Amino acid sequence: MMVENRGTGGTRSRAVETAWPLSAVDPGRIAANGGSSSFPQTAFTESWLLRLSPWQRWAVLGLVAIVYFIVGKAGLKLALGNASVSLVWPATGVAIASLLLLGQRAWPAIAVGAFLVNVTTTGAILTSLGIAAGNTCEAVVGAWLTRRLAAGWRAFERAQDILRFALLAGPLATGVSATIGVGSLCLGGLAGWTDYASLWSKWWLGDAVGAVIVTPLMVLLITQPKPRWKTNHWIEAGLLFGGLFVVSAILFIPSVDQSYPLTFIYIPFLFWTAFRFGPREASLATLIIAALALGGTLVGHGHFSTLPLEQSLVLAQAFLGVVALTTMTVAASVSESKHLEAIASQLAAIVESSYDAIIGAAMSGAIVSWNKGAERMYGYSAGEAIGKPISILSPSHNADEFPQILEKIGREEHIEPYETVRRRKDGTLLDISLAISPVCDAHGAIIAASAISRDITEQKHTEAALVEANDKLKAWLNQLEQETHEITLLNQMSHLLQSCVSGDDAGAVIRQFAEKLFPGDSGAVCVRNPSQELVETVAVWGPYPPAEQVFSCRDCWALRHGQIHAVTNTRLDIVCPHWDNEPWPANSLCVPMMAQGESLGVLLLRQPVLVAVKTTGVPQRLTVSREQLAVTVAGHIALALANLRLRETLRAQSIRDALTGLYNRRYLNEALEREIRRAARGQRHLALVLLDVDGFKGLNDTYGHEAGDAFLRELGAFLHKRVREEDVACRYGGDEFVILLTETSLETARKRARQLRDGIKTLSIPYRGQYLTPPTVSMGAALYPDHGSSADELLRAADDALYKAKARGRDCLVMSTEARDEMARQRGA
Repeated sequence: MMVENRGTGGTRSRAVETAWPLSAVDPGRIAANGGSSSFPQTAFTESWLLRLSPWQRWAVLGLVAIVYFIVGKAGLKLALGNASVSLVWPATGVAIASLLLLGQRAWPAIAVGAFLVNVTTTGAILTSLGIAAGNTCEAVVGAWLTRRLAAGWRAFERAQDILRFALLAGPLATGVSATIGVGSLCLGGLAGWTDYASLWSKWWLGDAVGAVIVTPLMVLLITQPKPRWKTNHWIEAGLLFGGLFVVSAILFIPSVDQSYPLTFIYIPFLFWTAFRFGPREASLATLIIAALALGGTLVGHGHFSTLPLEQSLVLAQAFLGVVALTTMTVAASVSESKHLEAIASQLAAIVESSYDAIIGAAMSGAIVSWNKGAERMYGYSAGEAIGKPISILSPSHNADEFPQILEKIGREEHIEPYETVRRRKDGTLLDISLAISPVCDAHGAIIAASAISRDITEQKHTEAALVEANDKLKAWLNQLEQETHEITLLNQMSHLLQSCVSGDDAGAVIRQFAEKLFPGDSGAVCVRNPSQELVETVAVWGPYPPAEQVFSCRDCWALRHGQIHAVTNTRLDIVCPHWDNEPWPANSLCVPMMAQGESLGVLLLRQPVLVAVKTTGVPQRLTVSREQLAVTVAGHIALALANLRLRETLRAQSIRDALTGLYNRRYLNEALEREIRRAARGQRHLALVLLDVDGFKGLNDTYGHEAGDAFLRELGAFLHKRVREEDVACRYGGDEFVILLTETSLETARKRARQLRDGIKTLSIPYRGQYLTPPTVSMGAALYPDHGSSADELLRAADDALYKAKARGRDCLVMSTEARDEMARQRGA
């Protein structure tokens, strides 16, 4: 059968007894092994004697010796024919019980007690020693056999152990005492060898009956606690034992006719004791009967007194042994049955109270047991389920599961817990954890299967929720890691962009980090040119960068509206004109780059075709996180470009003349020092031309400063256009200008200076509707390293040459060599 369970308990159901083969439970064996049972339990163990102090141990052993001595002397009072041989010898029961309870180490107490009993009876020391040795061996062998064969001091709780004790341990051990004891009497001359067999049989019978009656009583009285009976139980016990006394008095008084065998009257009382009480009370009842029967026989009353006294005692002892054995066996059997019933009830209560579904099914597949947990789980009552096929719980898609399970159970296989699906009465499905085991009868044949199942629907939901939460956590951690990586890259990019000194530097940095920030994507950064009407590409990346390198600001919707513009479907979304020539403008993004309210350009981004177009052929939009990253990157780039422009503006203001647009004197000093070092390394010449406007003060006085400024602006524009890219034209101050000519010889410098002078004369300078007459210029030129090896020397040489040009009448060019020669002639004159 199969058992599926879940629930709290109620009363025992008729189906549970079929589901659980309780005959397999062995409560007596459990008790013998120290486990729990329904018999009265104590904390008694044999080792307690070892835990006592030495003097306490000796006191206990002395008490045992005294008890043995008293009981032994009482037994010898009934000796017939020989003072040392008695048909009534309860001392054997005392000895075996003592060793069972105290352990084999208590044997000296038995030896001392037995010796004292016999030496005080016969006075023969050697004979007494022999008899004491036999009695001691009897106790030791009896206790050892009881432990080996009948569960030790717990032997009187099970019928089979009682039979082993009574039929094996008791008779064998008492045979040892009879053999040694009678032999000692014959050797000591206290008995003849011809009487050996008769004395041996009397000795053995007295010891055996004493062991069967006294040993169980002593062990049970000591090992089991006092009974906790209710009042009615005490009353019943009083009636029982009162009835025994009355029956014994009737059977063993002189007025009763001895010709009728009325001893059977004891039987109802013995069974009453066995069924209503237990082995302890049964052994006590047996002792009461034995005491009254032996007492009546000794005084010649009762049904055993019709024969001679010795034969009457033998008959009485045999009767008492049978009564004791029968009563104890029946009592133990009844106790075992009660214990089994208690276990069965307990197991039934456990099954019924279990929150899990426990179901039993026969090998045919029919349900034979159904607990409350199964009712709660599946919705069927026990009456509805029992007798139905177990397949009523199987979903349609899992119909083959139960036949396979029953096939495995038939092979005595245990099915470990596994997860499956079951169907409730209302048709709903639930997830369960199921374990199945075979159930065998007393002969080991498989008769059913028991299954225990637990509803794990909530557990599955919880697990699914945990998996989902774990996936979300992983995704969040991955996103956090990605964002951290992106923030790190953004910080690095921003740091490098702040260090850029030109647009080309910024473009290289942007391209490097854009490939890392947008792996697999293609894109470009386009910046407004100074005209503010066109957008030029300064950085591109990815396998499919935008084809348009320059386009109008009006061709991008992001620049028009100053907002992000995404295209995911060319049929539904507006496509920017600059994407018109692209093979796949879908899945693209335009992000305006704004800084301080000014539009600086646009960031273009799109995914590859294989990513953008899925199996459906519909392009997928860039993820929200991708768009956010694009906006953030655009913001960083815009801020960096704005700062770069600001730095360029500030630097231009610091090195250029505001009126003419030429470099100023500060920049000249830096450039001259730099070019001198470069010329020195390359061993090349460097020319410096100093230019001064002739009559500039008169121009200001005649037409005003505005006219002078207009002339200076035109002159600056002229010089900017006429010098080479590698040359430097500066406004040195006022109406003085400096032209730095790199890698130029003296003759080339003279030629280019004359060209400039002649060109200035042809300038057309508009001013207030008229054209000013351009004034002439004077020039002085010096050559490095011929006229000076440092910037100061070179400027001084050019200034001296300019001074000589002014002195000659202006509108001329004087080289530094000429100025030096003329100054030398003047000093010589």
